[in-house]
Amino acid sequence: MSAVLAVYARLAQMPLDADITSLRFAIVGASPLPPAVRAAFEHHTGVPLCQGCGLTEAT
Repeated sequence: MSAVLAVYARLAQMPLDADITSLRFAIVGASPLPPAVRAAFEHHTGVPLCQGCGLTEAT
């Protein structure tokens, strides 16, 4: 999964009512990834969140 920082920050606050067991990792682009957002998203979903480089739409 690839998205911008605002998406992951919001997803970390949403109820998790979907089967995401097939999701191996997520990549954030377009801005630096704050440690607090990474920790919140990973804790909430169990999915590793990685910092991407370059254009978000190119991943």
